[in-house]
Amino acid sequence: LAALTGAKAVTAAGAVFAGLQQLGVRKLALATPYPASISALGKTYWEAAGFTIVAHHRLDDVINIYEETEDRAAQLARAANVPAAEAVLISGTGLPTVGVLDALERELGKPVITSNQASMWRALRLAGLREPIAGFGRLLRS
Repeated sequence: LAALTGAKAVTAAGAVFAGLQQLGVRKLALATPYPASISALGKTYWEAAGFTIVAHHRLDDVINIYEETEDRAAQLARAANVPAAEAVLISGTGLPTVGVLDALERELGKPVITSNQASMWRALRLAGLREPIAGFGRLLRS
């Protein structure tokens, strides 16, 4: 997008990739709210991007991602987490996660990265803003 328009642009996947690089993460626990076929594509995408997926868990029974709760998102992250993971990646821009990021990171003892959090972090960096922001996970504090 940036090459086509000459303007800075952010995609969720590009932002997540940059955020994971910023934190030095290579081994991921992948948490997805998608059907099995789409989740498998996501796993393949992150592996092709150079990450090792050490665990992968899907959120079952999702009818409408916009009706999901932060509690279910947190349960998903917990279910995906394994000791070998350096971070938990919660995929899905519609999944509500902002209110549980700090608590999850404290509980799991590792970064929890989400599509929206990484997109905000990347947009701020592209705009030249580098001040740490507390309350939304390790990535925004970096």
